[in-house]
Parts: sequence; structure tokens; C-alpha cells
Amino acid sequence: MERIEFVRGPSSALYGSNAMFGVINIVTKKGRGVDGFDLNCEAGSWNTKRAAATLGTTTRRELDLLLSVQAGCSDGEDLYFAEYDRAGSEGIARGLDWEQFVNFHTVLTLWEWTLEALYNDRWKGIPTAAWGMEFNDDAAQSRDRLGMLCLIFDQEIDHASRMSLRMFYNHYAYTGIYLYEESDWRDVNNCHWVGAEGQLRRDINAQNRLFCGIEYQQHLAATYKSWDADTVYFDNNFPYSIGAVFLQDELQVSSKFAMITGMRYDQHSRSKGGLSPRLGLFMNPFPTSTLKLLHGSAFRAPNVYETYYEDPYLAKGNSALKPEKITTSELIWEQAISAGLLSEMALYYYSMENLIDQMLDPADSLLQFRNLAEVRAYGVEWDLRANLKKGWYAYINLNVQRAADFESGQPLSNSPGLILKAGVSLPLLSRLYLYSEGIYESGRYSIRDTKTTAYFLCNAGLKVTRIRKRLSCSLRVKNLFDTGIMLPAAYEHELELIVQPRRYIGVVVSYSR
Repeated sequence: MERIEFVRGPSSALYGSNAMFGVINIVTKKGRGVDGFDLNCEAGSWNTKRAAATLGTTTRRELDLLLSVQAGCSDGEDLYFAEYDRAGSEGIARGLDWEQFVNFHTVLTLWEWTLEALYNDRWKGIPTAAWGMEFNDDAAQSRDRLGMLCLIFDQEIDHASRMSLRMFYNHYAYTGIYLYEESDWRDVNNCHWVGAEGQLRRDINAQNRLFCGIEYQQHLAATYKSWDADTVYFDNNFPYSIGAVFLQDELQVSSKFAMITGMRYDQHSRSKGGLSPRLGLFMNPFPTSTLKLLHGSAFRAPNVYETYYEDPYLAKGNSALKPEKITTSELIWEQAISAGLLSEMALYYYSMENLIDQMLDPADSLLQFRNLAEVRAYGVEWDLRANLKKGWYAYINLNVQRAADFESGQPLSNSPGLILKAGVSLPLLSRLYLYSEGIYESGRYSIRDTKTTAYFLCNAGLKVTRIRKRLSCSLRVKNLFDTGIMLPAAYEHELELIVQPRRYIGVVVSYSR
């Protein structure tokens, strides 16, 4: 990665469904950013092993190539669950938290054309005996596969206009194996979808920039099948399409005031259309200060699983589900205190309608997704970052918030009221660096109205660079103080809380040329 960007606020005005609270943009490196070969190997706790290789280059004919592959595995730790500590069982899932993965990523850029391909394959053991499975059976597992192929054409038409065209194909597949006393149960999900997007940027004048675009997605297949040795419980396909148009205008009113307005309309073939507006006001009252007011709405259309999945013993579908809708407002103050020192304060409020959540229907004891609640949330976030001389970097971030059901006033499950994070990176010697981060989090309510205890998590590491010109070595420690952390479980678990990973120690060796 070259960098990670976070765009605050609802962004359905540009990106459609699911851009509810913000957008995380991962910008990958170009071949010229690597300009050589990197090899990275790691070994650590629980027999964890990982290897990655990256090649980046630019040819004389302006072809930029990035190629990256990675593979790894881990046995995972033995986990104790008090709910299964009963006659015939110690409550310990031994060797079930294992994982294996392999992924591939490449980007080719030639003149105005960019071709990107990605494939990820992950196998994971299931130690929690979810969905009423037999506890401590090492055959329970899941597998996720994701493939993506994307072709982008981006060209400047003239000094004031730029056009971008994107075509893509995506594939996702899931396979699960679940073990029961009577028989094994399996499920398979396969999705294929293609799409195209066109975007035009036009500078109306020096103070006004206009974006407009159109997008279409055709989900060719969205299949789900579940069965055991005797019965097929569910086997169906739900293809659908999405069409959208969007418009955004950026206006620099004066040297100290700017505004962004945007609008997008999405039409889903299996749900109602959605209109997503967006407004941003930006002021610079002082040369080192920026004041932002962000307001907008976004939506999340119910997915195929939430709408249609049925199981005669476990769950039923709900074709009447409505999209979740959210309206948010944020007031943000950014202040450059000195060179390398930046502070940011944000006040925010949001309201959400038609929140989709799973509940147990007392009429038939089956799980069903429903539009259960309206949610109101408000909070304050403060962030201070220092990027100082001689390689020193530090940050502290505080977030205090309350999210609750509008009618009952009950706090939402799995929603901490306070999160405090701090981190530091500093050079100890000319080639030795220390980095550490700590996270304090208040308790969260579970779906069964129990509450987790607050915890403090610390991660740390040491890195030695240029041991022999091109060789570097790092020591990584996650959960340095071996803190016992429990987080809320979902309805498919007999557990109320699920234990999180304990201390991990790993050594990473890197070679670059």
C-alpha cells in the first residue's frame, strides 16, 4: 500500500449502497513506487508462518508493473469456552482456530490504461461451535474466495476536462462445513457480477469543478445452497441489477469559504430506489485553521441472505425488508498548532431508520432479519498527531459516544461508549526503531443484555533496518500484556461473549533490492 485514506461522513452520494459512515480508500503502490523486489517472511506464535513477495518496475515503453503474492498459515491457539465446560468436555477447543490463506494482486499501467487483478483464498477453522454444531470437532471449517478484474481508462480531454471509464468483473464464493451428531451440514454461496462506470470532471471556471457520472451493475448470479446427507434445505438464485446516476459540484466561493454539494440516485431491481444527498461547507477563518460542516444521508440495501435465507429448523426469510437509511451531521475543527503538530476535533450526530437486525420470532422460534429499530447517536472525537524531526511520530485519539434505540433508550449492542488510542514511533539508535500503541475501550452490551468488561490492549515492536545493506528485521508483539478480552457474540452462538486472541510474538525478516 502507498497510503490509506478515510473520508468522513455518508458517501452514498458518490458510492451508492453501504457507504454509511465513511469510506476507506486503500491506494496501492505503482511499480515505480517499489522499483525492485521485496521479500518478506514472518514466523510467530501458534506455529504462524507467512511469506510475501512484491515486484515493481517500469519499462522503457512506459509500462508500469506491480506484482504481489502472499501466503500463510497458523494453527491458532487453544480456546476455552465456559459454556461448553460440562460433563464429557473440558470446554477447550483444541487446534480449531487455524487459518490458511493465499492471495495475489497485480496492477499494470500503460499510458491512460490500468488493468488490476486480485484473488484471495482463505480457509478458517470454526472453534465456537456456531449454529448448534458439535463442540471440539476439527472438521468444521469455512472457505472464502474473492476475485476481481478491473480495467480503467483515464484521460484528460483538455485543460479543463477529464474522463474516466471503469469496467469490472467480481466473483465471490463461500463454502462451509458444519458437524452435527446426526449428519454433516454444508452450504455454498456463489456470486458473479459485472459492471461499468463512467465519470466526467469539468472545471467550469477556476472556482467551480463539476463531477457527473453513471454506473450499472449486473449481478449475474447470487446463489445459495444448504444441505445434508438426506435433505436439501435451500437452493436458489437471486440475480439482480443496480443502476445509478450521480452529480457533485465543488465551489470555491472565496479564498476562505468553499462548499461541496452532491446527489446520487440508485435503483435496485429488488428494492426501492434511493436518493442520497450530500453537503459540505468549508471555512478557513485563520491561515492554520479549517472548519468543516458535513451533512448527508446514505443507505444500505438488504442483501440476499437477509432477505431470502430459509431453514426449517433455524431461520426464515423476509421479502418485506426495507433499506437502512442514515442521516448524519458533523462539525469538524482542524488546527495546525505548529510544524508537524495537528489537532482535530469533531462533533457528530446521526439518526438511522429501518436498522436491519436478527431476532428470534416467539411464534415459531425461528430467526428472522427485520427492520427493528430507529437509532440515534451522538459523540465527540479528538485527535492529536505529531510528526516531528528525527523520525519521531506520536498520536492520541479519544472518542466518546452514545448510540441507543430511539424508542426504548437502550444502548445498542456491541457499541462501546469510550475508545482511547495512543501510539508512538521513535528511533532509539541510528538503525533501531521502537513503536507501540495502546487501546482502551469501555464495555459493550451483548444481544443478551450482558456487558463486557473494559480492557486495555497494547501492541509493540522493534525494527532494525539495513542489517546488511538490504536486510531488515522486526519483532512484533500483539497484546503485549496478554490481556483477556471478550467481545459480544451473535445469535448463531450459544456463547454470550467470545474470547479474543492472547499474546502473539512474531519475527519478520525483509529483504529488498
